[in-house]
Amino acid sequence: MNSQLTPRGRQVRGGLIGGALTIALTAGALIVLNSCIDDPPPPSCDGMRDETNLRPSDSRLAILIDVSNSTRSTAAGPGTPSYAEALHDTIRKATDDGVRVSVGTFSGTGDLRWAAKDYATRSDDPNDANRKAFRQDATECLRMTVSKAAVENPGYEGTDVLRAVRDAAAWVREAPEVRRIVVASDGLVTRGCADLAEARFTENSEIEGIVEVCEERKELPSDLLFGVEFAMLGVGRTAPDQPMATAAQLDWLGRLWQSLCTGAGARQPCSISTASVAGAPEASASLVPPSATVTDPAVTFGGARTYRLPSAALFDLNRWDLRKDAPKVLDRIAVDIRTTPEARVVVEGHTDSRGNADDNMSLSTNRARSVMAYLVDHGVVDVTAVGMGERRLLCQHEFVGGKPNEDCLQQNRRVEIIVAPRGST
Repeated sequence: MNSQLTPRGRQVRGGLIGGALTIALTAGALIVLNSCIDDPPPPSCDGMRDETNLRPSDSRLAILIDVSNSTRSTAAGPGTPSYAEALHDTIRKATDDGVRVSVGTFSGTGDLRWAAKDYATRSDDPNDANRKAFRQDATECLRMTVSKAAVENPGYEGTDVLRAVRDAAAWVREAPEVRRIVVASDGLVTRGCADLAEARFTENSEIEGIVEVCEERKELPSDLLFGVEFAMLGVGRTAPDQPMATAAQLDWLGRLWQSLCTGAGARQPCSISTASVAGAPEASASLVPPSATVTDPAVTFGGARTYRLPSAALFDLNRWDLRKDAPKVLDRIAVDIRTTPEARVVVEGHTDSRGNADDNMSLSTNRARSVMAYLVDHGVVDVTAVGMGERRLLCQHEFVGGKPNEDCLQQNRRVEIIVAPRGST
C-alpha cells in the first residue's frame, strides 16, 4: 500500500480519508462504502509540539492575552473586544515566517499561564505539499489555541501587563535573532508600579512619573525589551459596559505605553495601537462575562473632573442671573460635557463667609440652578444643582489684619461644575 497525503497534511495507509474507501471482503468481491465525513477534523497540534521541528536558531514570538475583567462584558455586542480575531494577522505572519510560538494569558500579579509553549510552525519535510499542509495546520492550531485562551477566567485580581511582559521576555530572549512580543490588552494596569486606578490621564508629567517609579522599583528593567520587537493592540478598548476612554485619554494611554517601551530598552518605536479590536457580533457573543470570583479595581479614566469658575465670571454682585458674557465660559464646558460618554454632572454654588449664612445658601443655590439651566439648554443631561453657601471654603484667611483679603474671598466665591462617570460615587 502507498502512503498518501490527506487534505489536513497527515499521512494514512489504505487510501484517501473523506473519499470512497474500497475494502476487499472475499476473493473477487468488492463493496464500496461512502465516507460520512463531511467536515475536516480539527487541526492536530501534535506536529507543532514535536521537538524534531524545533531548532535553536528559531525566531520566537510570544502572544500574550489579557483575560482580566475589564476586557469582559455582561452583554456582548458592538464594541466588545475580540482578541482572537484581532490576532489573526499576527498568527498568519508567524506561520509564514516559520517562527517558534508561545501563547500565554495573564490578569493580576500571578505568572503567565501558558496555553501553548514552544510550538513549531514549520517543518523540514522535503515534500512541498507536506510543508504547506503543516503550515496550514499550524495556523489553524494557533487560532484555536488563542480562541480558547481568550475566554479563560482570570486567575488573579486586577491586571499587571508589565509582569506578563517580563515573563515573556525571559523566553523570547533565548532566540539568537528575531524576538517578538505581541500583547492583546486594554493596557489598564491596576497592579504594580503602573497602577492606573487613580490616574488623571491628562499630563505628560504623570507619564514621566509612572516610568520613573517603575524603573526605581525594578519592574521596568532598562534592558527588558532590548532586541525585542514589541507590539500592543486594543489599548484603552474596554468592554462596552466598562468605563470608556475619550479620544484624548486614548492618546495619553498610547504615549504612556510608548514611554514604558522606551524605558524598557527598546531601540525602535514600539507598535502601540489604540484602534478598536471589536469583532463581528457572532464572535463577540462567544466571549465570557466578568468573573464573579475575582474583584478588580475599576479604572474610571480620571474619575470626576471639576471646572472651577469664579463667580465674577458669571454673575454680578449678589445676583444669580447670568451675565451677558457668561456663555463665553459655559459654552466650551457644555460641549466638553455632552461629548463625554456616560457623564453625570453636579453644579455647586459657593460663597464667602461674609453676610448672613441663610442668605449665602440661597444665593449659592440660585446661582447653581442658573448654571444648571444653561447647561441643560445646551444639550447636557443628568445635571443636579446644589447650593453649598459658605460651608466649603477653599481659603481660610478671608481677613488679614482685620482687612478683607480680596484674593482669598474671590477663591471662595465660585461655581464648581463636577463631571463624574455615571454610577461613581
